[in-house]
Amino acid sequence: MVPTVRLLRHWLTNRPESERRVIARCWSLPIELAGAPEALAELMLHPEILTRIVGTLGPRERAALEFVQAYGGAIPVLIMERLFGPVRVPETYPNPYSYLLALAEPSAPTERLYLLALLQRIDQGRERHYMIPPDLLAQLPPIALRAVTLQLDARHEPTTIQLGDNGLFERYLLDLLVLAYAGQLEVIAQGSLNKTSLVRLARRREPQATLNGVTREEQWPFARFLRSVAVGANLVRVGADGLLRPTREALEWMQLPAGERLRRLVAGWVAADWDELTALCGLRIPTSFRRDIRHGKQILQRFVGQLPAEIWFSFDDLRSAIQQADPDFLRPDGNYESWSITDRSGRPLNGFPHWSAVEGELITAVVGESLRWLGIVDIGLSHERPDSFRLTGRGRAVLQDQVLPPEPAAELLVLQPNFEVVVPADCSLYGRFQISRIAEQISTEETALFRLTRRSVHAAFGRGIGAAELVAFLEEQTGRELPQNVAVTLREWSAEYGRVRLRRVALLEADDPTTLERIRRDKRVRLPAVEQIGVHAWAVPEGEVPALAERVRQAGYGLAGDIQEPPAALTERDLATVLTALEFYAEASDVLGLENDVSASLRRRVVRLLPERVANRSYRVSHESVAQLRAQLEALRRK
Repeated sequence: MVPTVRLLRHWLTNRPESERRVIARCWSLPIELAGAPEALAELMLHPEILTRIVGTLGPRERAALEFVQAYGGAIPVLIMERLFGPVRVPETYPNPYSYLLALAEPSAPTERLYLLALLQRIDQGRERHYMIPPDLLAQLPPIALRAVTLQLDARHEPTTIQLGDNGLFERYLLDLLVLAYAGQLEVIAQGSLNKTSLVRLARRREPQATLNGVTREEQWPFARFLRSVAVGANLVRVGADGLLRPTREALEWMQLPAGERLRRLVAGWVAADWDELTALCGLRIPTSFRRDIRHGKQILQRFVGQLPAEIWFSFDDLRSAIQQADPDFLRPDGNYESWSITDRSGRPLNGFPHWSAVEGELITAVVGESLRWLGIVDIGLSHERPDSFRLTGRGRAVLQDQVLPPEPAAELLVLQPNFEVVVPADCSLYGRFQISRIAEQISTEETALFRLTRRSVHAAFGRGIGAAELVAFLEEQTGRELPQNVAVTLREWSAEYGRVRLRRVALLEADDPTTLERIRRDKRVRLPAVEQIGVHAWAVPEGEVPALAERVRQAGYGLAGDIQEPPAALTERDLATVLTALEFYAEASDVLGLENDVSASLRRRVVRLLPERVANRSYRVSHESVAQLRAQLEALRRK
C-alpha cells in the first residue's frame, strides 16, 4: 500500500519547533526559520541549497537516498533499516541511559537522511514506510526506477533430464473431470479429496493401484496440486453435496488450443490455494492470514519468464540472482519475523538470515515441481535432486503472455464395427472426455481403447444425453458416418431405453371395481389424476396420498390400510418452500451465470412429493422472485 503523500512544508508545519531548529542547523540555515515552517521549506526546496546538502552526503548515505528513489520515493521501514540501519528513538531502548549510550555511536545512513528531513517515516496501521517528501523528491537528481531483471549464465546440458509433460498433466486433469462428472470424487471439510477418491483417480492410470501408505491428499502432492489448479482455473468446484463437480467452463477449456489451455492452467496455479512452502517444502506457517501466496507466485512467474527458452540454468544461480535482484519478493513489507515459520523438526526459521531455507526452497519447489508438472520447464537432476532447469518454448510464450503459433489439428477418433473406439494420444481433450461419458474404457495407454456397450449407452441416456446428440458427436469426432451395424444397434438401444421404468406410487385398491368407479364420480373425493392398474387398483401420485386418504374417509368409503406420510420428513408447507428455493436457485444461477447443483431429477423428486396445485404455486412464486432479481440487476446496470 502506497503511504499517504505529505509535502515537505506540511510535514514541517506539524513538527515541533525544536525539531525544525535542528533541521535548520543541519542545513546551515538561519535558526530563526524554525518559527516559520513555510519559509524554511521554501529554502530547503531551493535547487542550489538542496544540491549542496546532497553533496555533503557520504557514499553510503547517497546510496541509501538513491535506493529510496529507485523504489519510487517510498520504501518499507524494515527493508530500509535492514540495508542502511535504523533510526534511533528513545522508545526502542529499555531506559534513557541506554539511549544516551547508543547516541555515542555514529548515525546510520537512514538516520542521517531522517535528521536532514530527506526522509519522513509514515505509519499507517501495519504499513510502515520511509518516504521522501514528493516536492523534495521532484528536486533531486533523477534516478531510474528499479527494474528487476535476472542475469544468469548458461550451463551444460545435464546427463539426467526430467521433462515437463503438460500432456500428462492434462490427461490426469481429464481423469479428474471424468470422475467429477460421474459424482465419484468426494471432498472432506477442508476441501481435499478423501482416500476413496484418491484411489479412484490413481486407478484411472493404473487399474490395480492401491495407494498404500497414502491416507490423505497431502501425502500425494501431485493430486493435491492437480485439484488445486483445477479449482483455481474454475474447471471444478465443490458442490453442496460435498462432491467435486465440473463447471461449464471445463468444456470450454477442453476445446481451446493447447497453448491457451496451458495459459488457463498457469492462471489457475496462481489463483489456487496451493502453497509450495507447506505442501512441498514441509514448512509449518500458522499465520497464513498474513500471507499473499498469489503475489509470490506472480513474481516468480515473471522472473522465470524473463529467461530465454531451451537454455539450461542452475538452481543455485537462479536463487542467487533473485536474492540479489529482489530478495523481498515474497515478503514485500520486509517483515521476516511475523510468519512464525518452523521446519519439519520444529526449528524456527524466522528472520532474514533464513532466506535460503524459506525463499530459496520456495524457488526450487515452484520451478522444480509446480512449473515442471505444468510443462513450463524441464529439470536436470544431479544425484536425483533438481540441479538445473530450462524453460520450454511454449512455457516462455505463456509466461510472457505472447501470441502462440498455430497448432496442428487434433487426431480423430476411430469407431470400429466391433463397437470399439480408438482414442489417439493426440486427439482433442473434448473428444476424449465425451467418449468417456458414453463408452467403457478398456485400456489406459496413451492411445486408449473404449467400447460402446448397451450399459454405457443407456447410462448416457439416463444422464440426459439424447440419441441424436450421441450419434452427432461420434460422427463429428470420427469424421465419417457410423458403421452401419453400429448405427442400427444404437437405434435399437435407444428404442429399448425407457421401456422399463421404476417409480414410487401409492395404490388405491377395492375388491369391487364398481366401488372405484363410484369414488371417481364422487365430487366430495375430488379424485386427482390417477393411473388404472388392472380393474381393482389405481396408482395415485405420492404427493396426493395424505389429502386423498382423508377425503375418502370423510366420504364414508371405509378406507383401510396404513397410509404413511411421504418418505421426506417434511410437511407439505416445508416441501413447497424447498421446491420454491430450488427453482429460484436454479433460475437465479442461470441469470447470474453461476454453476448450481440443482439437477432436473432432484426437482422432479421434490415435485412428486407435492400436490399439483402446491407445486404450481411454488413455480409461480419462484418465477416472480427471479423476475424481481432481473429487474434489480438491470437497475444497477443503468446506474
